[in-house]
Amino acid sequence: MSGTRPQATRVLEETLADMSPASRSVPKDWPLIPLSALCSFANGVNADKQAYGKGVRFINVLEVITCSRLQAADVPARVLLSKVACETFEVRRGDILFNRTSETQEEVGLSAVYDDDERVVFGGFVIRGRFTSDAFNRAYVGYAFRAPIVRLQIVAQGQGAIRANIGQASLGRVLVPVPPKPEQRAIAEALSDVDGLLGALEALIAKKRVIKQAAMQQLLTGTTRLPGFSGEWETKRLGQVADIESGATPSTQLPANWDGDIPWCTPTDITGTPGKYLTSTERRITRQGLASCAANLLPRGALLLCSRATIGELKIATTAICTNQGFKSLVCKPGTSNEFLYYMLLTLKSALIERSSGSTFLEIGKRDVASVQALFPSEEEQTAIATVLCDMDAEIAALKARRDKTRAIKQGMMQQLLTGRVRLVKPSAKAKEEAMPQTRARQANVHFIRSVLAAEIIDQLHEQPTFGHVKFEKMMFLVEHLCEVETGSTYHRKAAGPYDNRALRSIDSQLRAQQWFDARKKGKRYQYVPMQRRGGHKRYFDRYFSAIGETFYRVIGAFKELDTERCEIVATLFAAWSDLLRDRGSVSDELIVNEVLNNWHEAKRRIPEERWLKALGWMRSQGFVPKGAT
Repeated sequence: MSGTRPQATRVLEETLADMSPASRSVPKDWPLIPLSALCSFANGVNADKQAYGKGVRFINVLEVITCSRLQAADVPARVLLSKVACETFEVRRGDILFNRTSETQEEVGLSAVYDDDERVVFGGFVIRGRFTSDAFNRAYVGYAFRAPIVRLQIVAQGQGAIRANIGQASLGRVLVPVPPKPEQRAIAEALSDVDGLLGALEALIAKKRVIKQAAMQQLLTGTTRLPGFSGEWETKRLGQVADIESGATPSTQLPANWDGDIPWCTPTDITGTPGKYLTSTERRITRQGLASCAANLLPRGALLLCSRATIGELKIATTAICTNQGFKSLVCKPGTSNEFLYYMLLTLKSALIERSSGSTFLEIGKRDVASVQALFPSEEEQTAIATVLCDMDAEIAALKARRDKTRAIKQGMMQQLLTGRVRLVKPSAKAKEEAMPQTRARQANVHFIRSVLAAEIIDQLHEQPTFGHVKFEKMMFLVEHLCEVETGSTYHRKAAGPYDNRALRSIDSQLRAQQWFDARKKGKRYQYVPMQRRGGHKRYFDRYFSAIGETFYRVIGAFKELDTERCEIVATLFAAWSDLLRDRGSVSDELIVNEVLNNWHEAKRRIPEERWLKALGWMRSQGFVPKGAT
């Protein structure tokens, strides 16, 4: 194999001439082998459409694109084929499958390894690679062909006027780095661990969605009542609880109507943006544009309900806004919670569609929207129900954020591990000793580790007169994020800032069990009281967190004298800033403060805007900013 390296390197440099020098290099002990020398290729079967639905499982493009490691359960489609065809187009465990064609070059040639024993076949838009060499560890194969250095070659070879395509000959010319087998196993294990975490997070998100859906069915129909509420619900028409507003479009022939300061919403703004709230629109109109058309300026909190084509899709406006004619927006009347009505409308989508009509596309009129009926409790119960559902949304959003962060971590790991920039080699005795605290921290019980970190925070701050549950929770959040420590906490957007009630209860229980500190209620707040084994956490803190000690004590020192509200302000800004960076890439101070005041919790509005802006300046001066912020 090593004899092919000089020629392979020359071909690789010609193919990837536009890559950076760092991206071109691979370790010298990773030979670069043409894919044609590693496996044989075959194109898939073009089955008759009438054959679909029964028979053997049938792998096509979608499965190859979405899964790097395929099992039979991931393949829902089936096709009836003859015995000979099944044998010819069979996919065996360990075969690698490539997407042969795609609308974009970025997806062409994406690969997946089949890791199951059930017989499956593959379709005509897929190329099967069957290994003729034992150069690869089976677990490593699923990652090897998604390495950046391999993907860049495949994308460069994908051609086509309308669709990107790659054939067997082009795939065969792709040069693949082949690490030593022990290193392949180590890389595969590391990436497989992250895949396992991603799978667990996806399952948890799906579970939480099901729980939320069940809660909506129970709470929005009055089948289940929240504690403290009774009395009959009243059937009302939507026109009774909200004003229905139609939208309009200013003349597109007059430039003076456009590029103003009024957000102008179209259905694509609704369907193209995740989440419950609409914070920005693709286009804006001027005051002149608004005055020249039949649209009204809707207040913040209006429910933007699509009334054409994508009927029933909706969001809550976070600022004054107007819409085009594809909406029948609802502005709640006194006595109706807009958050409650939002969730109620989600359950009324079928009723809205039933009242729609049209030949080119379905549309529902103002009168028909107003006539839809639903059950409504008192405003207090509406607010309570909406709060429960909002908390569920926040929990799901936090899990999604954690999933997205894990995906980004995996992508970074692939960039480093699959190019050999980071080598997974057996450490020396000295390196093992240096890595021991981190290894122990990973292996120890996560709840105990979290309690050790909490105990040191409390040990440093418990004598401060303002220190209680609320300030502790904010300090825990800030320490975890500024020191980049993972404790398994999931923070939600609450009135007093980022908050994880479940983790807080677990920490209090652990601290009491270890007899380090006891959380005791005094008046309206909790205080942490030292117990007989106070200080017993120190040896564990030094073992697990010695690497972050300098940053940890700098954070504690900066916040030690600050009152609870200032800690709340900084923690809330940090969390909102992080969320916006993840969603947008770069943000302004005004956008961060707007996110806090309009998309967090109404309690935040008690604090003047200038205090939020001043706090952002202080955070920058201290270097207390989210990763990637400027």
